[in-house]
Amino acid sequence: MTFRSRDPGDRIRLVGGSRKVKKLLLESRIPLAERERVPVLVDVSGRVLWVSGVARTSEMAVEAGETMRIRIEQ
Repeated sequence: MTFRSRDPGDRIRLVGGSRKVKKLLLESRIPLAERERVPVLVDVSGRVLWVSGVARTSEMAVEAGETMRIRIEQ
């Protein structure tokens, strides 16, 4: 997995279907100047798994009351 900034055309799979990351950032009212600094977590194939503070893919769902944790190791 890799953290990077948003790329043109990035999409994320949500419960209701696929959405453009650009549109999610806009709808979340993140200022234009900050959008390029929002970390995006992608897998080896480039599939967007998580947009920090905005959304995570439905494929990474957790049970009610649980907390998702990501541990980064070298």
